[in-house]
Amino acid sequence: MVGFDGFEGRISWRHLRAGERRRWLLWVWLLGLHVAAVGIVLMLYAAWLRPAGYGDELTPVASDVARLLGLVTLAVGSFAALFAALTALFNLLSAIIVMSVAQGCMALVIVLSLMTGLELDLRSKILAERAELRISRVDGEAFGDYEPLLRALAERQELAAASPYVEGEVMLRSDFNRQGALLIGVDPALHRRATGIAAMVREGDYRLLEAPADGPWEALDQIFERRRGQRVGPPEQAPVTEDVDAAEEAASEEGGAWEEAANGEDEDADDEAWEDPSIEIPRLRAAGALAGAAPADDAPRAALGGAAPGEAEDGATLDEELSAPLLVPLVIGGELADELSVSFGERLQVITPVGRMTPAGPIPSAMIVRVVGLFHSGMYAHDHRSLYAPLVRVQAFLRLGERVHGVDVRLVDPAGLEQGQAAVQATLDRIGRSDLRVESWRALHRNIFAAMLLEKIAMFIGLLFVVLVAAFGILATNLMSVLDKAEQIAILKAMGASDRSIARIFMLEGLLVGSLGAALGISAGLVVCVLLAEQGLPLSAEDFYIQRLPVVVDPREVAIVGIAALVIVWLSSVHPARTAAKIRPVDGLRGGD
Repeated sequence: MVGFDGFEGRISWRHLRAGERRRWLLWVWLLGLHVAAVGIVLMLYAAWLRPAGYGDELTPVASDVARLLGLVTLAVGSFAALFAALTALFNLLSAIIVMSVAQGCMALVIVLSLMTGLELDLRSKILAERAELRISRVDGEAFGDYEPLLRALAERQELAAASPYVEGEVMLRSDFNRQGALLIGVDPALHRRATGIAAMVREGDYRLLEAPADGPWEALDQIFERRRGQRVGPPEQAPVTEDVDAAEEAASEEGGAWEEAANGEDEDADDEAWEDPSIEIPRLRAAGALAGAAPADDAPRAALGGAAPGEAEDGATLDEELSAPLLVPLVIGGELADELSVSFGERLQVITPVGRMTPAGPIPSAMIVRVVGLFHSGMYAHDHRSLYAPLVRVQAFLRLGERVHGVDVRLVDPAGLEQGQAAVQATLDRIGRSDLRVESWRALHRNIFAAMLLEKIAMFIGLLFVVLVAAFGILATNLMSVLDKAEQIAILKAMGASDRSIARIFMLEGLLVGSLGAALGISAGLVVCVLLAEQGLPLSAEDFYIQRLPVVVDPREVAIVGIAALVIVWLSSVHPARTAAKIRPVDGLRGGD
């Protein structure tokens, strides 16, 4: 029939618009604007309070509370004013459906943006702590002859740096506590270029891994000694191995208390002193309780760069080397340092089960190290477990010789992860290292990122039910409208309207309500995300590693939310539209009678 081009739209709008004026809406609208204005004032007050009270510990807390209350108050007031405006424009039921769809879409946008921000924050911390790619043996064992591999990798333009590493489980022992950790041996110069650990050092200096002699150790030792009185922790000497069996026998005759330490056992927390074999053995020899003997194995001496037993590298006697203040440098995580109650310049004992075999059984190796730096990566698992020492020292301490466990590879362009991985694999194939494999940071952390992806999908599906509930409201509203307007439908059909035009009228009603709700919800969600990104949501520094929730809006996720909402509301409009199209003019007029 001619002239029906805008017919469906006009009829749909007449069905949805408000049929009467409601005086109470003005008061709701004014109240909503007032509450929103209060929220804006609170946010401005929070912005003024922080710089005005700089240095006051209570001021940041008051500022964060005012900012949070301002955000909540602004959101509540804005929604109240928006609901009043929609109710003035549409009928009450349609306005409620629009607000339901808007709330669901807004919640989806905010939650997905928060989870994306947390994922990207975790990824940035991982890439700051280690390189994008890691080369290791297929069976996970250490391998040698890695120098040609480093030279081959240096020829690739896609690669920025490559750093070999070794790692092993150790036990750390301080004056106050014992703690397990992962000892990582690195070449400081190469490791600085391949990772961002050097920039994470908050106390001390990463450069002291390369030049430990540059540290103010004598002054720090005097400070520590004054603090502790006459009781000092592990001594200032390089580690040395002795005949443990004879030393234990002599120590038991003299009443020594270091037997448990020699066998790697924990002492009671209320022990009065820390005794070490490298102190007790010379003391027992001087007292004549233990005969002088050369060490049975010089491998632990090599762990600290030592020469032949009984003689230092520079020709000095062993006693002179033991009295030197220069120890193995160590960069330790801040959380692990807190557990051990150590700070910059203090000494620790490192114990590994990789030791030597004696007639009495395996004896763990131990060495004394000095903390030259404390790093804070922002990841508790890393800060509570990892510590770094020079590569050659750790190789000898773990009895690996010149072997390494792997090579970390930094890319010039982190975004080109697949291309970089392909380039490294091509290099391995070219030099014939089929025993090695290359893994990306995504593969190494696939479990945690897979869990975050599943959590994001679960949250998306859960919050999508809010839109689904609103869709059932659209379904019920359109069905009621079909039954209520059966007579009008019959008249339109009698005038020449087709079944398709009638179905399109009720389809447009559902799409109009759903599209408006989705648009308002997505817009409100984006506004809230911008406010959260600018103002921040305060978190307790004692309980969380981040002080502000990271918010990152992904346009693809916003598009998915909009498309999902439109699909749901469209499906909810199909059945009422088909029901209206099936009404015959006679049945509609008879129902009106």
